[in-house]
Amino acid sequence: MKIRDLVAGVPEGLYRARLAKTNQTTSQAGRPMYILDWEIVDPPAYAGQTVRDWLVLTGEGLRRWASLYLAMGGSPDDEVSTVAELAERCLAKARQALVWVEVETRPGNDGVPRPRVRAYHAPEQGQVLAAQYARRESMVPF
Repeated sequence: MKIRDLVAGVPEGLYRARLAKTNQTTSQAGRPMYILDWEIVDPPAYAGQTVRDWLVLTGEGLRRWASLYLAMGGSPDDEVSTVAELAERCLAKARQALVWVEVETRPGNDGVPRPRVRAYHAPEQGQVLAAQYARRESMVPF
């Protein structure tokens, strides 16, 4: 385990998580966005800890919202007209779903390393990646 993982609390790896909290706000650049707090449920060693994601409601956030939608079992053939509509669908689904979240550790604005969501993965892909992470022992507590 790396020192940065001890400081951050949640090591880099792949986790099953549920949406614990949302906050609609404005980014530092003035864009509308959501802050999503994900509570880890698996593996048990990290259950209850949270990781955060920041998703803007503008065109540049579309890919991340789409990735989250697919990770929750949404169909790639579904249609949406705006990023905000896609975000609302995601948030409605997220309240009932467990999601595979890939966590990375990056410095916050204060320079302190913190865990954050790097990517969302569909169930099948999440299971494959979880096995790969487990083999690398990145999720094994000491």
